[in-house]
Amino acid sequence: MNLAGLDFESAPSCFDESLIDGKNLTPRRYAQTLAFEKARCLVSLEPAAVVIGADTIVVCEGRV
Repeated sequence: MNLAGLDFESAPSCFDESLIDGKNLTPRRYAQTLAFEKARCLVSLEPAAVVIGADTIVVCEGRV
């Protein structure tokens, strides 16, 4: 984003990841859900902000 000339802030999310039980989700859906919830939590604090949520997980032999 810096290379594109955009000003931005990076902020940790207030979302508690332990609230999501990923056992019934595919790894992709689990990461998507975590990213969405993290972004949603930040939007509630800054409603006028553009928020991009992201998450990284590790999958080995189909297990998170």
